[in-house]
Amino acid sequence: MFIRILFSLFVLPCFLWSANSTVPLQFFSDPPTLYCLAYRWIILGDDNRNATVTVKFREVGTSTWLVGIPALRNKGDVINKDYDPYTTGNLFAGSVLGLKPATSYEVQITLTDPDGGSTDTTLTLSTLDIPPSYQSSNVVHVNPPASNFTAAIASATPGTILLIHKGTYTGNYVIGITATKTQPVVIRGAGDGEAIFDGNNYTGRIFDIQGSHYIHFENVSIRNGNTAIKANGVNGLMVRNCKITDVNWGIMAYTETQNWYIADNTITGRVSVWYPRSDALVNHPDETGILIAGIQQMVYHNTVSNFWDGIDVSNDIGKPPSVAAPTTMVIDYWGNDVANCADDGFEIDFSVHNVRVWENRFVNGESGISTQPFYGGPAYIYRNFLYNMRQPLKMNNWPSGLEIYNNTFVGHGQALDCDPIWQNTIMKNNLFLCGDRYTIESGSPDPATFLDYNGYFETPDVTRFIKWTVDNWVTFSKYMSLAEFTTGTGYEAHGIMVTYSDLVDLTAPLAGITYPVNILDYRLKASAAPVDKGTVIPVISSQYKGAAPDMGCLEEGDAIPAYGVRPTIPVSLQHRVALTHSIPLVSVSPNPFNLHAQIGIEMVQAGSVALEIVDQKGSAIGKLMLPDLAAGYHRIPWQATDLPAGIYFLKINTQAGQRAYKRMLIIK
Repeated sequence: MFIRILFSLFVLPCFLWSANSTVPLQFFSDPPTLYCLAYRWIILGDDNRNATVTVKFREVGTSTWLVGIPALRNKGDVINKDYDPYTTGNLFAGSVLGLKPATSYEVQITLTDPDGGSTDTTLTLSTLDIPPSYQSSNVVHVNPPASNFTAAIASATPGTILLIHKGTYTGNYVIGITATKTQPVVIRGAGDGEAIFDGNNYTGRIFDIQGSHYIHFENVSIRNGNTAIKANGVNGLMVRNCKITDVNWGIMAYTETQNWYIADNTITGRVSVWYPRSDALVNHPDETGILIAGIQQMVYHNTVSNFWDGIDVSNDIGKPPSVAAPTTMVIDYWGNDVANCADDGFEIDFSVHNVRVWENRFVNGESGISTQPFYGGPAYIYRNFLYNMRQPLKMNNWPSGLEIYNNTFVGHGQALDCDPIWQNTIMKNNLFLCGDRYTIESGSPDPATFLDYNGYFETPDVTRFIKWTVDNWVTFSKYMSLAEFTTGTGYEAHGIMVTYSDLVDLTAPLAGITYPVNILDYRLKASAAPVDKGTVIPVISSQYKGAAPDMGCLEEGDAIPAYGVRPTIPVSLQHRVALTHSIPLVSVSPNPFNLHAQIGIEMVQAGSVALEIVDQKGSAIGKLMLPDLAAGYHRIPWQATDLPAGIYFLKINTQAGQRAYKRMLIIK
């Protein structure tokens, strides 16, 4: 639902208006999501760009106002100018972040311009609730074969629940039902065993639901076909707790949709070789795990792997038809775990306003987060961990309006390497780590861009630290220190140098290595340089523990978040799930080593542990079962007599089904 407020031009006599004063025009309250609210304020004037919009919010019924992130200014940036130019409007836009589901808030938005035109508006807005598991008296029990499902779905009406019992349903299905938000059509696993929809390697769609509305998929498996679910033009799609495997495309839409909830699904594609990406480019181009389009899209806690791209916004919608009516906005990516993608982990290309990408993890790929292009912003990119890719940030095609806070970016070449044409971008509290290339090889032509309070890897060769341009490589400068960079650009007055030793257990990635996601421990050490060196960003870093916020995706002392599919818990408790602390602590000493090493295991609680040595391809080459280990520290000697030099992984499986990994380097 959009709320629009019109501010009349005639509130100011014409002779008082000047190009530098601000005249508020249309105010839009855009659709909410579970954790965020959004707004846009179109204005006239403020040519000198000194107007600001600040935000305060509080739960209805409480007295304390909280400070939100100020609105981002859009003003006339030309986006995608080399291909299909679009000029942003004259407006402020922003989101209120970090909210609770199903909660009403008072939001006070204040426009201030010293040249005239200051005003404010206060609204009462509510976040969405976590979708409940729909209940109905109209329940149809479905058992194999597939013809029973075909008949059941053909007879379904709004409010029908199809309860799918265990077994395999082989075929493909076209569903054309206009259900409603209050009476969806639900395809739900019965819970008596795995309910599998098998496409029999069909070259089309296993489920074609194009043009339908409010179709829910819950607790079913979909496998062995080109596309699991194609949903062009579908509103109200929910896919929750499903397993989608052996497909070229997972859940997808090219055309405009609205109000999708895609959560806690495991989605695995057919890209077996993600690096080099030449094989995927030929055999699996553009194939994507989750492809969304339109407005009010929520993509939470999915585990996605082995595609060309992990989670994307459709490129087919193109540039906005008008400033007042953007077609792709209000999108959340939260808590997703993406790995082994030949191109991008997350794409928000061709989006316009109020896109939020937070607390996600992507390991092993070409590019981390792509914004080529982004039509004005804001795009909030914060608290993400990206590891082992050529290009952690892809900011090509003249994007504008990126707010990038408290991320940890780790490239196997450069840490920040993209076309030097990104505009109106703010970067604070990030860590940029890399291999032996430039830490930064990029630049921005826009004086509205701002970089400060970031940590940068100290490259072995100081002559290859920062290479920066403001005119798209017509000229460029090289900086061998942050002090030189600050003098030359005005950026990073509070920036610092960092190394991998600031992190608990992380090393520079090597191109082409497939790293298991759970071996990477990127928590900050207590003595790390980034501790207390950040700056306060409302909501995102305002809950710091020390003298000031820390840089990077985690505050020192925080546990690594639980990315991807969450444990099966009541829907009402899905706001945040922390990792258990009962996984044993593992060490290998020395590491690297030549022949002999000691494996140390600190058991937090008693139990059995299985040790497994895995090579870079994931193949097990040795196993050892340790039954009934008592709580406490245990040391196991290991001799790598028959193994060639290289990188290996020690895999730990506990009796409770928990896993941990340790990277080992054998040198001979």
